Formats: sequence, C-alpha cells, structure tokens
Amino acid sequence: MAEHQYSYGDLSNSLKQYMRAREYCTTAVQVIENCLAVIRISHELNNMSHAASQISKAQTTPDAQNNPITVAKLNASLAITKLEANRYL
Repeated sequence: MAEHQYSYGDLSNSLKQYMRAREYCTTAVQVIENCLAVIRISHELNNMSHAASQISKAQTTPDAQNNPITVAKLNASLAITKLEANRYL
C-alpha cells in the first residue's frame, strides 16, 4: 500500500504506511528495506531529522554491514542529511 501511494505522489500517507509496516518487520533485511524506503520519502519531504534517525536505525541493524550496496546507500543518505544541516565535517 505504501509503495502504491508513493507511486501516486502521496508522500505523507506513504510515509505513514511505511511507519506502520515497520512494526511487522521480522527479519533484519525487512527492517533495512523499510528504513531505506522511509529515508527516501523523508528526503523528498525534506525531513532530514527523521531521515537521520532512520539511517541510524538501519546502520545498527545486524545485517546492514554485510551488504556493500546497503552501506553505500546509507552513507550517501547520511551525507545528504549532513549537507542539509550544514554539517560538512
């Protein structure tokens, strides 16, 4: 449902659906996928504090460091968040 709302541009309701779906994530992979979706929408809504909290949550998930693509996505998202907050170092 969240992806459907996202595809139609209803970002706030899509974010709400992803946040509700987070409660039903049972594996580390599901948690990471959910966090990445929430981060993507938070960036589009320019809600960098919410994106930063989801980045932190995804980084502390046990399987996050095993996949280099996931690590790269999280690092890029963190960089965007820091640029928005004017924290360059």
